[in-house]
Amino acid sequence: LFKTSSFSTDFYITDYGATLVLKNVKNLDETDAQEVGTEDDKILEWDRIDIILKGSNIEKSKIIRESKSIQGTINYYQTHTNNVISSNEYGKITIKEVYPNIDWVIYNSSEQGYKYDFVLHSGANPNDIQMIYRSKEKLELLPDGSISIQTRNSNIKEEAPRTFLNGILIDSKYELKSIV
Repeated sequence: LFKTSSFSTDFYITDYGATLVLKNVKNLDETDAQEVGTEDDKILEWDRIDIILKGSNIEKSKIIRESKSIQGTINYYQTHTNNVISSNEYGKITIKEVYPNIDWVIYNSSEQGYKYDFVLHSGANPNDIQMIYRSKEKLELLPDGSISIQTRNSNIKEEAPRTFLNGILIDSKYELKSIV
């Protein structure tokens, strides 16, 4: 439904939540290159993390592009049509009503990477928000209340949630549950 990229991360909005693809280009020494059968001296390693918003309703028609990124546009070349397609990058988007009366705001912070907020409107039930992380790597709940996922290429850290009600900070936390 929507994609944005940074140097080492692709961030996709899907109809079930979000997908992060973490990339790392490694240099191969001569021995490694011979073993994998390539003369190229680089190899791309990647890890994928899916964030599923259980029970959500994410539709392309509900995406509001709020502020263009300072990075500008991305051009894609389609070999099958010989066309170049330009797509604006956005620093912030809002997806309306991912749950009843709950919007999902996603933004790119150059200092902290991709971040998101849930904005609850009158009548919203915060218990509707259920996030399922799917990754080859195990999630860890840290003592400071944050979640950490250590991949072979990166460490992803979801800061402890900060929840406000009428401008006042209220208690909220992540709960890790195993899903079989």
